[in-house]
Amino acid sequence: MLRILTRAVRRALAEGASVIPRYIVICISDKWNDWCLGVSTSGIVDLSAQGVHGPFRGRYAATDYRSFRRIMRHFHIRRGKDVFLDYGSGKGRVVLMAAEYPFRRIIGIEIAPSLTSIARENIRCALPHLVCKDIELVTADAALFPVPSDVTFIYGYGTFRGQALEQALNNIWQSLLASPRPLTILWKNATFFEAEASRHKWLAKQGERPCPAGHTYVIYTATAGRP
Repeated sequence: MLRILTRAVRRALAEGASVIPRYIVICISDKWNDWCLGVSTSGIVDLSAQGVHGPFRGRYAATDYRSFRRIMRHFHIRRGKDVFLDYGSGKGRVVLMAAEYPFRRIIGIEIAPSLTSIARENIRCALPHLVCKDIELVTADAALFPVPSDVTFIYGYGTFRGQALEQALNNIWQSLLASPRPLTILWKNATFFEAEASRHKWLAKQGERPCPAGHTYVIYTATAGRP
């Protein structure tokens, strides 16, 4: 609890005291959900400390449970058909939450091997509680990862940006050209994503939703045939 309060004070200094109650609720909720699943997905990790360097590499900070579950209510997941891809899967929290829905399979891409190892252990511990049990965790640079032809739902977070994001979007486009299909992209804290997405006519914004953590989710659809 002391750690949560310390982080809340730091955030208040940066954003104002009004965020303290909201931030404490989110932190407690995240800790509670981790405990219920028997996992450890919380904490902020500097990727440079994990041997990952470069101007477009940020840090790991997990998506909060409450906002992800709330935004997912707006989507109809086709049981046994839809495939979920998480860019920057970190310790595996989004992968775990996605696995609460009836996706056919789920893929998590993470550039830091140490975080992938933690995610694998988290998945192993939580597996009995999950709906989707076909989960693949890949240690790879998202900019170099070829998007599988069956992926229909992609998730990303704001620290993913720059040339890595540009190339990742090009990879998505190439996948759609090779295997045309409807595809939904959900992005949290999307300032960098939206700036890049505006250069791709095949991406169409469908809306945005606020979340308790103070960021915004944006929803895009992608369709082949619109270069």
